[in-house]
Amino acid sequence: HGSVVQANAALNRGLYYKSEEGVYVCQYFDSDCEAVIYEKKIWIKQRRRMHTECCGYVNKPESMEIVFDVESPEENELELFFRIPAWCKNNYRVFLNGDEIDPKPDKGFVKIKRGWKKDQVILALERKIYVERLPGNEKMVAFLDGPEVLAGLTKDERTLYGDVNHPEKMIVPECDREWEQWISNYRIEGQKKGIRFVPIRQIG
Repeated sequence: HGSVVQANAALNRGLYYKSEEGVYVCQYFDSDCEAVIYEKKIWIKQRRRMHTECCGYVNKPESMEIVFDVESPEENELELFFRIPAWCKNNYRVFLNGDEIDPKPDKGFVKIKRGWKKDQVILALERKIYVERLPGNEKMVAFLDGPEVLAGLTKDERTLYGDVNHPEKMIVPECDREWEQWISNYRIEGQKKGIRFVPIRQIG
């Protein structure tokens, strides 16, 4: 048992894991990692790319992009493993020093093996609205925006009508952008009464 505060405090324990051959990147949050592999240090700086600085993005990008800057004092040949989450439905792109590469997933991870010195990896994960059916009741689903569960703001229990195989037609963006920040607020479409959906992390 434990509290949400305790869970958040332990979040960093699941970001990276070290093996004899390299480092596994398991979660995608702005963070820094220092490890020693084969008696050589390596630093990994992870940052989410928000695209707000680029005027070419008029609408919210359909992928989550994460930038990894990898540095080592001397060339260090090892393996970096990047988790491919289920919510991207295996739709991803990987770039190494500006060039797209095509590593194949194995047991949920893609692997890049090379001599690392001062390199950059960009991982682009497709992010769309989808649903997950709730155990024990096929008529109940949860709406998700990529990795984020959405919460419907309503005082009463409501029944929604639509094709859950095309959830993007049931809920639509309320507002994609607020100043320099992309937001994930949605509203219901085609129902008698409206409902707003926001990321569940904003509740409480």
